[in-house]
Amino acid sequence: MSYSQQLAFQTREILPKPSKVASSPLLLEFIHKLDVKDPRFDMCWSYGDVLKEVPKRIGLNAALDASVAALVAAYEDFVTGSVSTTPTHQYICAINALRSSLNTLVVVEPYNIICAIYILWICQSWIGHTGPGHSSGLVPILSSISTKKPDNEFERLMLITIGATVAAERLIDITIPPDRWTEQILLENEAVADKIREKAGTLTRRGLMACVLRLPDLMVYEPTLQHEIQDKYQDMQERLSATHEKMLDAGLAVQSDGLTLSSSASNVTESLQIGSARLHALYLRLYSIQISLQAIMNGILQAYEVNNAALKEDETNIVDSVINLVVTGSAWKPFGAAWIPVCLTSVWASSTDETQKSRIQEVWRTIWQAHAGHTVEQAAEMLAATLDRLRLEAAKAREAKLYIDT
Repeated sequence: MSYSQQLAFQTREILPKPSKVASSPLLLEFIHKLDVKDPRFDMCWSYGDVLKEVPKRIGLNAALDASVAALVAAYEDFVTGSVSTTPTHQYICAINALRSSLNTLVVVEPYNIICAIYILWICQSWIGHTGPGHSSGLVPILSSISTKKPDNEFERLMLITIGATVAAERLIDITIPPDRWTEQILLENEAVADKIREKAGTLTRRGLMACVLRLPDLMVYEPTLQHEIQDKYQDMQERLSATHEKMLDAGLAVQSDGLTLSSSASNVTESLQIGSARLHALYLRLYSIQISLQAIMNGILQAYEVNNAALKEDETNIVDSVINLVVTGSAWKPFGAAWIPVCLTSVWASSTDETQKSRIQEVWRTIWQAHAGHTVEQAAEMLAATLDRLRLEAAKAREAKLYIDT
């Protein structure tokens, strides 16, 4: 049986049955949302299987309950593109509950608190919040439990999920301190997952997480790191080439199955559950991560090499590829294409060409604006500021060198 056929026969892990004590409208509604099979509206597809462990914990922690209530309230608005006041109200209530729990329960129930923070993280992206996430507050919590290994699947998944989320936010806000313990867990998990991928015959990540973890340190001006950045940039180009080939093959498999992946197609719900379509979507997501990292590294290298014509050409090619990727992946909106804002944000912030920035802005407006509630400029503000500081420092260094040489 091929890998795509295996995917076609995969079924979701059965969610826990609510006990009589735990049976509540909130629990039942949350389980109903988690049980959605359509990948466009499947929260676990985008935000991780750790969410399937949450129903067992409803009723045990006030902050976690409040965060789930906010998630359930925000779900309908996000998937339909509508706007109501209920999600914002529930989000504010959940923030207040979290603040109370941080003062009393963070030592006793750290994983429940971390899970509540993660769910609120999801909510704030749905209701259009563009400010910083919660990584700065999470790192001390993660550090406080670094001597204790996870006791169960929920704790293991929570560490991996929140660790990856913190790593992703550090790409946007490089002032967030790293947590070396969770970073090591992420690297170990990637190595184990790669062994599984090798047996399945799919592309391995091959140190992709290590690149994500290292990149924030490379966004600070340091000429001695330029060769390292160039090596990582070349490596990412090779990764992209391999992933692109797999992505095209998966796209051809979709066509051979007679499927039309379009958000307007009448059979889109059924089509997106077929194994070949899901495999294609997996490669779209992997490609989006890789090209986002390549875009950032292109922006870093251009700070050091402002007149490098090859890097300028690469920038244009990156924008072209991202636009095509987003148009193709838009059939999976919103959850199955949750990578779209990350990809567009990375490319917009990294670009130094106003024409290319305008192209990205137009794609955001036409494809993602209804789900975002804010512009790509707002989403990219912190990353753009970081890269602008790098360019400024590099320009100052060039001027100083020119002055010394003359």
